[in-house]
Amino acid sequence: MSDFKRIKEIYLSFAEDVRNSFGENNFAEIETIDTLRVRYWYEVLRLRTRLETASDMEYYFESESFKRNAKGAVAWYRNKWSRYATGQHVPQAKTLRRVEAREHGSIRELHLPLWEVLDASNTRVMKGDSFLKCLGKV
Repeated sequence: MSDFKRIKEIYLSFAEDVRNSFGENNFAEIETIDTLRVRYWYEVLRLRTRLETASDMEYYFESESFKRNAKGAVAWYRNKWSRYATGQHVPQAKTLRRVEAREHGSIRELHLPLWEVLDASNTRVMKGDSFLKCLGKV
């Protein structure tokens, strides 16, 4: 048996075993992937912008969310970016457009092929060579 055939055999059996190890409606695994995906996106942005905290990030990208009192001090803000830092919320399209305008290419981190591969409920990702083709786009 050639090396290529053996690699293909191992790959196919691994993919099938992994896919079969999860139930049809396993929301916890999907939620975990989204959590990882958002946390990764947030950390890449934090490193690119060299900002330290979630509130710094929120002020940089959405300064209008900070409401000031009569003395000019910050009275409150949404605290939305702390939830991105922990992966509790996936950013909506409006937020992504604003971030992308300031940090070009940032949306790419949310749509890496890795996230599809990690999603065990996605049985199509390893069929054929479509996954390998999408790696060329990264």
